[in-house]
Amino acid sequence: MKVALFSHDTGPADNLAMVILELIKNGHYITQATLGGLSVGNLLEPRPDCIVTNMASQKVSNQQNDFPLLQQALSACPPIPMVYLADTFTACVRPAFAGKNLSQATAIVAGKKEIEQAMIFGYKEAVFLGGLPVWQTWHSVQQANIQHKVNEKIVVVGGTKNGVDTNFVLSNTVNALNQLDIPYQLIFRQHRREDPATIDKNERDSILSQCQWKTLTEVSTESVIAVADLGIFVGGTTVMVIAAYARTPAICLRSDKLDRHNIEQIGSKNFYPVMAGAVTSADIDSLAVNIANLLGDGARELRQKQAKVFPAPELGMPPGKQIVRFLEKKFS
Repeated sequence: MKVALFSHDTGPADNLAMVILELIKNGHYITQATLGGLSVGNLLEPRPDCIVTNMASQKVSNQQNDFPLLQQALSACPPIPMVYLADTFTACVRPAFAGKNLSQATAIVAGKKEIEQAMIFGYKEAVFLGGLPVWQTWHSVQQANIQHKVNEKIVVVGGTKNGVDTNFVLSNTVNALNQLDIPYQLIFRQHRREDPATIDKNERDSILSQCQWKTLTEVSTESVIAVADLGIFVGGTTVMVIAAYARTPAICLRSDKLDRHNIEQIGSKNFYPVMAGAVTSADIDSLAVNIANLLGDGARELRQKQAKVFPAPELGMPPGKQIVRFLEKKFS
């Protein structure tokens, strides 16, 4: 079987990397594999039996056409089947892709309940294959070794691709924590693809000067979230799912601006972990109250919800192997 793979975003690329390892183990030929690339080359030469990608990678900013991968696949004779591997919930039904020709496309969705939604969206086929490969590794992440005082709470704050939004969550988190009589250490995790043009460094330095903080670039985000007492984020389902699997209480900080952005990107104000109750939602006015609750008695109840929504993976064939087995049956 010959397979081409493409992702320009980091989260989906991590999943595709695990699929590539399984493809190689099974002796299949990778015609092209671009992970984290900013442009789509010609994926049709040599012609693959299928192209495995994700929907977020279809709008590549420096391409003349909005959907170069889909256009390449449909223009081939005969058309090349596309397989969209979700990197999070609802990732296969992004609003920007509505109305596109998905008649030769298969969706590998993040949850069983999304199969019907994907079929209505226009896919030829939608399947659930045990979850996402990377997600299955997060329920047993080794905790980072963070030096801190015994009575200090570790609070991790996740950044976004937009520096303005990152400063928003940092500023409001520090203000809320400083209102509370709780000793804490803040761990700031900058997004790997934060746009430098959107960062007000002077503002960020001023915010962080009001607390004791670290960034810990030498360890993984998963290991930091796993050891934290609380996570606070403004967007990105990935970090929220990591927190849920690690049973780390987490808050999604919301604002009118962020709600509008989410509706444009994912078709909803809230991310799935919030809607399912595995992550708490708060605005600026209620942030301090929610922090106090989750650093206290409220943590146990939220952890119980996280365990229900994101249970430990079932024993059996790992998702990466299931995906390759599915591709073999369809395209070999």
